[in-house]
Parts: sequence; C-alpha cells; structure tokens
Amino acid sequence: MTQVGSPYGVAAVHDVRGVDDRLVLINQQVFASIRDPEIRALALKLVSGCPEHGREAEACEIARIYWFVKQNIAYRQDPYTYDLYATAKRVLQVRAGDCDCHCVLLGALLGTIGYIPGARVVSPDGVNWHIYACIGAYPRHAPTVVIPCDTTQQPAYPGWEPPREMCKYMKQVTFTEARPIIEEIRR
Repeated sequence: MTQVGSPYGVAAVHDVRGVDDRLVLINQQVFASIRDPEIRALALKLVSGCPEHGREAEACEIARIYWFVKQNIAYRQDPYTYDLYATAKRVLQVRAGDCDCHCVLLGALLGTIGYIPGARVVSPDGVNWHIYACIGAYPRHAPTVVIPCDTTQQPAYPGWEPPREMCKYMKQVTFTEARPIIEEIRR
C-alpha cells in the first residue's frame, strides 16, 4: 500500500488481485463509516418517526435509508483504470459514487443503527462484477431474512435484485469488524 496526497485529502493505493481483495477494502470502509458519529446522526435523523420496535419498524428504517441513498446519491463510474473505495462521509460530500460507494453508504447508515451490513456481488461472466448492499432483518440482531438493496439500478426498490442472467456468478458477503465473510452462491 502507498499513500497519495492531494488538496482533497490522502488516498491509500492498494494492489488488488480479485473480487475478494476488493471486498476486504469495501469492508474496511463500511466499518470506518459505522464508527463515524456523523453517519449515526444522519441515520437517526432519517429514521425518526418510524416505529421503535418490530418488523414494521425495521421495514420503515430500511426503506427510508434506501430511498435517501437512491434519491440523493448519483451513480457515477470510477475512472477507467482503477477502483475507488470511499467512506460514507466522502460519498455524502460528493453526492455521487459507483455501486461500491452506494453499498458502503447504505451498509454504514443501517449498520450504525444495529443492522448487520452485507452485500451481494454478481456477474454475468465472472469478469464484470456488480455489488449492492444486503441487509439482515427481522430481527436486525439475529436476521432471518436478507433484503437486497441495490440503489444504483432503475427501476429498483428494497428487495429488488438484478435479472437472473446478470447473476450467473454470485457471492454473498457479510461485513464484520475484522474481515468480510464471503461465500459463493451456486445458481
């Protein structure tokens, strides 16, 4: 890893060898963001007015945060030659990012209010990958359901997933404080 400075801050440059290496970096940004008190404050503001307990509360919280990200963060691709992995705060500052930026922001906002953040990584060919957040719910601390939350696609809503032909290759990821738990899903 090397560090590159600019007037806009410092970026760490990593050599990655595949999707799993990228998931480690995304995991780091999710948990750096979960620890940010400004991200927690925003999440609490977004879910104010939702019921406090139960399935209806969780559905309300997930929907409000999902729609906030979908309506306020533009989808913009990374530079052609490399991937950028921003914290949730940086994504909010620039109001744009690619699929992993959306995943970090959504996972951090929900993670800071007790949900277990995760993601699905899908590919039609094993080369071109797409990531979107998945959130464990009902109940949030011992999930019985995984809710896909792809905020980068049109049309999409909480629970929507890409068409089957986009998902020939799939990985389910649970983000943890230490390291992501990655499992291959056979379709």
